[in-house]
Amino acid sequence: MKLSVVMPFVREWPQIAFTIRAIHEELEGIEHEIIAIDNLMHNMEEDRGSNMVKSMANQWTQAGDPWLKYYHKNDSLSHWKCKNLGIEKAQADIIWFVDSHCIPGRNSGSSMFNFYEKNWQELDGSIHLPLTYHILESKQLIYKAVVNTTTGDYGYSFNTYRPNTWEQVQEVPAMSTCGMMIHKQYLEQLGNWPSELGIYSGGEHFLNYCQAILGLKKYIWKANPLCHHGDKRGYSWNYYDQRRNRAIASYLIGGEKLLVKWVTENAKLSSNESKRVINNVQATCRKHRDHIRSQQMMTIEEWLDKWKGHELMTG
Repeated sequence: MKLSVVMPFVREWPQIAFTIRAIHEELEGIEHEIIAIDNLMHNMEEDRGSNMVKSMANQWTQAGDPWLKYYHKNDSLSHWKCKNLGIEKAQADIIWFVDSHCIPGRNSGSSMFNFYEKNWQELDGSIHLPLTYHILESKQLIYKAVVNTTTGDYGYSFNTYRPNTWEQVQEVPAMSTCGMMIHKQYLEQLGNWPSELGIYSGGEHFLNYCQAILGLKKYIWKANPLCHHGDKRGYSWNYYDQRRNRAIASYLIGGEKLLVKWVTENAKLSSNESKRVINNVQATCRKHRDHIRSQQMMTIEEWLDKWKGHELMTG
C-alpha cells in the first residue's frame, strides 16, 4: 500500500459519499485505501452515512477490491481520536488526512503524493494543499500563525493564498490538517494526536506548534485547492471541552508554565474550572509531554524568533 487516506466523519450524509468517491477518483493509478472512521455516538440520531459507508465498504471487500475501509469509534466524540484510530489501521507509511466534506481539485492530491513520496525525507515534515472554505467559492486560503507571547496564546487564522507569487513547494509556519499529507515517522515523533483531546479545537494547535519545537516543517503544495464545505455539522461542541483541548495543546507545546499562562490569561473559566483543567491536563498528558520533550529541538520562543517578521506570522 502506498497511501492511506484517513477520513473521520459523524452525521455527514450525503457529503461523505461524494468526498470518498472524489478522493478515490483523484487517486486513480495510485495504490491507496480510504479509511472512514465513523464517530456516531449512542445518543445521536443516525443518518444514512453510517450504514451506507459500512455497506459499501463491505461490498468492495467482497468484490475483492477492499480500497474502502469502515470503522466505528463510539467511546467518545473526538475528531482527533478518530484520526489516531485511522493511523493505527493505516497500511501505508504515508497518510493523507481529509475531512469528510471536501472535494479535491483536479490532480491536486495525486501530484502532491507523487512529489512527497520521493521527497518526504528531504522535506522533513508535512505537506498541505491550499483550501477554499466553501466548495463553490474562488478565494483560496492557507493559515497564518497568530501568536501573543504576553498571554501565551499560540493560534492561527485564515490567510488569503495567492498562488501566482508562490514557489511550487513553500514552507509556512502553520497550516490546516485538512488536506495534510505526512509520513508515519513524523506522527510517531509527535506521539500522534493527544489521546485526551475532546470534540473540537486543540488538535491543529498541537500539531503545528509541536512540529515546530521538534524541528519539523510544514509546506504548501501549489495545486488546485481542496474545496471545503463550510457549514454546520451534525453534532455540537461545548465550551469547557474546547477550552480543555486548547489547554492540552498549550501544555504539550510549552509544559506547565505555558499551560498555566494560557488557562489564566485566555480560557475565561471560573477559578474552580481553571484549577480543574490545569490539574487534569498535567495528570493525563504528562506521558505525552515527556515524549515531546525528549525529542524537542528548540523552545517555542526560539522557533518564533526564526519566523519573526514573516508575512504569515503575527506576533
